[in-house]
Amino acid sequence: MGDNEKAGDKRAFERTPERVDIEVKQITYPLKKGPGERGDLQNVAEGGIGFTVSTPFEPGTLLEARIHIFGWQRFKRSYSKVIDDAAAVAPLTAVGEVVWCHERPGGQGYEVGLKFKDIYEDDYQAMKKYIEQIR
Repeated sequence: MGDNEKAGDKRAFERTPERVDIEVKQITYPLKKGPGERGDLQNVAEGGIGFTVSTPFEPGTLLEARIHIFGWQRFKRSYSKVIDDAAAVAPLTAVGEVVWCHERPGGQGYEVGLKFKDIYEDDYQAMKKYIEQIR
């Protein structure tokens, strides 16, 4: 039974385990300078991600997420992957909304569910192909 088939689970997409670095930054006005909070990606799906961080985020909070998944870029149809070496290691960037946030057992940070709200279409399609390949 897939993650989205469990009783009571409302996910539209199956989660795929993927352990990589992530950086999240709350979208506020005025925009804060500097890097966001670093965390660990736990899983990825077409509709969002699950990750852990050291501080909580309230549901409804908008975050910019920079996901350092190695290899997703090879699925892009963009010419930049041929022209620009930096594009080969660029993180996947998306804006998402916090759906839930729970304290981890033992007070070891927080688990967060983020639903994608805004992501470049080419990046989204490349991410979907990447997920299909690793399943």
